[in-house]
Amino acid sequence: MINSKNPLIYIVDDDVPFRKMINAFLHQNRLTNIKQFSTGEEMLEQFLITAPSIVVQDFDLGPNKLTGLEVLKKAREIKPAIDFIFLSGQNSINIAVDIIKNGAYDYVIKDDTAQDNLLNRIKKLVFQVRLIRSEKIFKRGLILFVSLLIITVIICYLIGFRVERV
Repeated sequence: MINSKNPLIYIVDDDVPFRKMINAFLHQNRLTNIKQFSTGEEMLEQFLITAPSIVVQDFDLGPNKLTGLEVLKKAREIKPAIDFIFLSGQNSINIAVDIIKNGAYDYVIKDDTAQDNLLNRIKKLVFQVRLIRSEKIFKRGLILFVSLLIITVIICYLIGFRVERV
């Protein structure tokens, strides 16, 4: 589940300058709980120890490495609720559709607007989690209120019933 104040974000990208640029951009936007990885294998090792709230995942991590889709599938086996946002230079509808079908939250193309698009997706994801939590709290409160109301009505009925018999 996402820590909505400062979620733990894993960035997985073999392009070191790009990865550092994304890290710096997220830090500037008050997302500071970030760990960076060059390969999916490195990320999965850490994933077993500390699972993040969000994984920002590149699709193509170089030759002889797991693809982003393979990383997503392996991570889902361990922790199915982790949200993945793919940030990739692969401008292919087929890849994007396959990624989404396999459970990724979203797919962002590496272009001039990638940083802003990524930040917007992260903010949207965090907002949705807050909304779901608020809804759960509201439902629990409503159930508690109705339960207490029913108990009060029953007690009043029983007290009123006994008073009439006396």
